[in-house]
Amino acid sequence: MRKALYDFLTTAGYRVYQPYSPLNTTVKPFVVVKFASPVEMNGGDFDVFEVWPYLSKGSFLLVDDMVDALMALLDKATITCLDGRRFCVEWMMTGPDFQDDALIALTRFLRFRVPARPAK
Repeated sequence: MRKALYDFLTTAGYRVYQPYSPLNTTVKPFVVVKFASPVEMNGGDFDVFEVWPYLSKGSFLLVDDMVDALMALLDKATITCLDGRRFCVEWMMTGPDFQDDALIALTRFLRFRVPARPAK
């Protein structure tokens, strides 16, 4: 799933990094994809991931624009893995504004879920 998601975002024009790999010198904007522990909700099992868009310090209005674009791209999107499994992405929540002093950036996460088993 991670590889399929990275490929999906890269194909859409985003530069994608794994957690903790960007440096404060990494050219912005970019996104970080972070997977969380699976959860059980409404009688089903889901894998959860977050997408963190990082932009240069300045205005959170630019973060808003990138969050909106990522939401439009990912919510209800179907992601296909290399082995043919398909997963429908569902938005769960958007986090608060965050200033990352280590990366000298502004960000806000978007949390999504996909069923732990592929769509038929």
